[in-house]
Amino acid sequence: MYHCHIHFYLTGCQNKEFEIIKEMSPLSHFTHTFSESIRPEKALAANADVILAYLHNTDVQETLQALLSYKKESAELILLADKEQVALLSDFLPDIKDIWIPSRSPWAPRAATWCWTRRRNPVSVSKMAADLQNEQGFLADRSIF
Repeated sequence: MYHCHIHFYLTGCQNKEFEIIKEMSPLSHFTHTFSESIRPEKALAANADVILAYLHNTDVQETLQALLSYKKESAELILLADKEQVALLSDFLPDIKDIWIPSRSPWAPRAATWCWTRRRNPVSVSKMAADLQNEQGFLADRSIF
């Protein structure tokens, strides 16, 4: 039976969204590993399949330049940014898979759960396709995904 492992790297200060993501169960046939750091770390980013970067109180340019230089080509970059930071992301948009704007409302935990549930299915399919292609040579054309 097929089994897929996804390594998530969470960078930035602790927040509710990261805790919600870590607490959610993986999909069937998937396992998750999480690594975390306050500032981008090369070794952690280089091993991640998905990087979630919380940009609150960071130098956006410096953080994104570091993460983009550290990450492997196949890794997906998802940003959690304040509304005021979104304008600073324009030069990086081709390299960003998704942008979430965390809410400070009472609905925030439900919104984070919804965002994560919506994102994890495509991430899982993408990772599974890459694994099959790289390790078993099954997929010559990934355009079906």
